[in-house]
Amino acid sequence: YTVKVEPGANIILQTAGGNIGINAKTGNITIKADKDINLECQNYNLVVKGNMTEDVKGARISDTSSFWELTGSPIDLN
Repeated sequence: YTVKVEPGANIILQTAGGNIGINAKTGNITIKADKDINLECQNYNLVVKGNMTEDVKGARISDTSSFWELTGSPIDLN
């Protein structure tokens, strides 16, 4: 199915007390925005089953109000 929204319109998915799940069993999920993507949540968990690549064209700023634990293989800062 294809859902098209005309310019100036919004799509809001909301549940009054449940979960919203997106699952692509044999495909990919792509999210693109010409402007910002903002995420606000209680806790954030990300599991990557393969490689993870980040490509940041500008600055990357991390602001943590508690400790930051980073574990794994040695890090090459060069």
